[in-house]
Amino acid sequence: MIETVSPGAEISAYLELVLNGCTRRYATTCNWTPSRAIRWRGRDGPTKFLDDYGGYSQADAYCVYDASFKPARGLTEVGCMMHMRRYFFKALDSDQERMGKVLHLIARLYGVEDRTGDLTSEQRLNLRQRLSVPNTARLRQYLLTIRDEMLPKSPVARAVRYSLKGSVIADRVSGQPPLP
Repeated sequence: MIETVSPGAEISAYLELVLNGCTRRYATTCNWTPSRAIRWRGRDGPTKFLDDYGGYSQADAYCVYDASFKPARGLTEVGCMMHMRRYFFKALDSDQERMGKVLHLIARLYGVEDRTGDLTSEQRLNLRQRLSVPNTARLRQYLLTIRDEMLPKSPVARAVRYSLKGSVIADRVSGQPPLP
């Protein structure tokens, strides 16, 4: 359905971009919906868009996606390292010592990713398993260690919760699934 808008009228909308980088055959799909940008941030657009999709999807932390990431649906959430890093960067003023350590571990993971640009999927997987998996294990263990030391509503606690939720940390580097 094509919606018409009065000439000169302003509208807010949300454009979802889908990119398939696993095959190195980059293809995009866009889903435009005005509902996400409405003040109450409706879920009909993203939910309908993902309704028949199965596999892996990387999305931001917007809560409407949570309903899509149920095992029975066959859609698996792949966490976003950039979102995770952003949470810790925002929490840096609250706890420089702990957040500095976390950001250092994340920087090491980014360093490995910087080296994957021209690699095949198999080479990328081998590099990640050799270098990133141990760093990821250290990061996850550190987050589990500090998790109970935080005030529940603090920026630090939000960062830790987001990072430990779902598969933000482990799946990106383990090679299961083979992600870009």
